[in-house]
Amino acid sequence: MTIKMKTPLLSVIVPVFNAEKYLDKCLLSIINQTFEDIEIVCIDDGSTDRSLSILLKYSALDNRIKVISQRNSGIAYTRNVGLKNSTAKYITFVDSDDYIELNTYEYALAFFQDPHIDIVHWGVNLVKENENAITYSDEYTTHKFTGKKEINSHIIKKMDVYLWNKIIKKEIIIDNDIQFPSGLLYEDHVFLLMYLIYSNNIYFIKEKLYYYISHQSSIMNGVLKKSDKSQDQLDCFKYFFNYMKNKDRLVENKEIIIDYLQHVIGFTYEFSKKENIKKLLEKSRDIMLELELDNIYPDNEIVREIKERNFYKIPGVNYYTLKQKLFSYRETEKHHILYILLIKIKIRKNNKQLIK
Repeated sequence: MTIKMKTPLLSVIVPVFNAEKYLDKCLLSIINQTFEDIEIVCIDDGSTDRSLSILLKYSALDNRIKVISQRNSGIAYTRNVGLKNSTAKYITFVDSDDYIELNTYEYALAFFQDPHIDIVHWGVNLVKENENAITYSDEYTTHKFTGKKEINSHIIKKMDVYLWNKIIKKEIIIDNDIQFPSGLLYEDHVFLLMYLIYSNNIYFIKEKLYYYISHQSSIMNGVLKKSDKSQDQLDCFKYFFNYMKNKDRLVENKEIIIDYLQHVIGFTYEFSKKENIKKLLEKSRDIMLELELDNIYPDNEIVREIKERNFYKIPGVNYYTLKQKLFSYRETEKHHILYILLIKIKIRKNNKQLIK
């Protein structure tokens, strides 16, 4: 297939890093789309396997494929490179280890016939490659809405924050200086929030058209493990807040900003290593004071509780604390500690003595 349009309607951006095992299936699912007026912008982020060779092989067969090779710079920087090199009116993303239904773009782009639609959003199939892979629950990826909806804080709070199950307008990105925060994980959440505040309407497609392959080296698998990368969530919030401040939208979008802050703190509590939680919660307070949220939103309960270090009163932290006390397990140097329905059970490692 060698169809080439001067100005394609859709740019498909594919960041690639060490994806040789999955890349053929990914690219074929894009190349063979029933909607052909696309360009496929593939950015190899310093892969050390055969990924770049695979990209070059397909680009020789299909002139809709652009291949960019760069030193390893991280996912956010790579996505920015993809945006810079895209030429189409509409933008979408595909991770290099995933694939899509062959009618995805034909189906989704049709909804842009309504000029008031700024984003089209479809469902996701989560596929665990093996039992060691970690992924979100189906509940998180199941749409809470169907059809055309006006974008507001409630919609934003309830929808998922992926980029690879959405089509967006490049005009909105360019006109509002929207970029990914280079060097940080969770960059898709920040980018999507910035995009949504300048968008009017979204169309939710109930069908699941995207296949996310969760494996041990996938991005999501790394994010959902207890890690030291929760700091990036705090830095992403800081990036977002400063963007909103520069755009003079701190008052107009107060609810979205506070909801994001609450999400970040709850996420930090849930996915940080236990020994880092206190330090990161203190860091969230430091960032809040640095940004002067207590002066900008003096009457907000979340801001007030963070300032007073009452982190346990924040809904996100409160939820995860309760969940852990209903059923959780951890180890100390001397004990196995199990919570079952709010009952704490300690088992001494040496003699297996049961202690309540």
